[in-house]
Amino acid sequence: MPTKAQWISILTALVLLFAWYAAERPDLNFWEIPPEGTVSVHYIDVGQGKSALICTPGGNMMIDTGDYDYIDKVSGYLRRHGVRTIDVLVATHPHGDHIGGMAAIINDFDIGTVIMPRAEGTGRAYERMLLAMREHNLRAHAPAAGETFNLGDTEFTVLAPNSDSYENLNNFSIVLRMTYGMHSFVFTGDAEGLSEREMLRNRHDLSADFLQIGHHGSRTSTTDSFLDAVSPRLVFISVGKGNSYGHPHPSVLERLEEYGVEIYRTDRHGDIVVESDGVQYKITTENP
Repeated sequence: MPTKAQWISILTALVLLFAWYAAERPDLNFWEIPPEGTVSVHYIDVGQGKSALICTPGGNMMIDTGDYDYIDKVSGYLRRHGVRTIDVLVATHPHGDHIGGMAAIINDFDIGTVIMPRAEGTGRAYERMLLAMREHNLRAHAPAAGETFNLGDTEFTVLAPNSDSYENLNNFSIVLRMTYGMHSFVFTGDAEGLSEREMLRNRHDLSADFLQIGHHGSRTSTTDSFLDAVSPRLVFISVGKGNSYGHPHPSVLERLEEYGVEIYRTDRHGDIVVESDGVQYKITTENP
């Protein structure tokens, strides 16, 4: 039977062993305390567009609104989920399928901060958004890559854009990485291969459990190297049923299948919701 001193030595050795193992495996934290509350990420079905709602204990964020034709659906979705205030409203880039309903959201909901890139649009959706912002005394913040901000215990890091000038508006897309407890999400807008390479070159932490695929699954996005860096468990594709663009492209789907990730698509699953308590998660879908 070990003596008291021997028990103390054994326990000390075990503690040191666990500490060494955790240091060798930085992805493991044996003493991590999960945050309080639940975060829900809603990939809203807006056809051939993008819109995501993030509800956290510290506030709400909306990333894009989809095309104007879907504004009634989006507004109703927000109200049905008890959203009255949007603390952070993100317009990833000035294309109508992402900001078409932005003016209506600004007019109908209480808005805190508006985040958008330094990129000028030319369509009516962009003009209506700027007019609505002016009427509500809202000024846009153009974040720099590497910038971080929080909604309570939920942390966001800006991954892109990494340049002030692009020929293609898609590459101005604001890309965000969100972390909550042990879970992480990446939201890509329409960032293409050029933006993905910049994120890799600038050594941003791209790893995430959940990845929203760039540019609706176009072959211009989701490069092998980017997918390697993110290494997601699940991916989400915002895409319209029977769209004329051929999205998602077969080469992207083949690449994702080779990686063995589970794929969710708004054209097949409708609205997709991920709920996370920081340790466990569950996914629910509402078929269209």
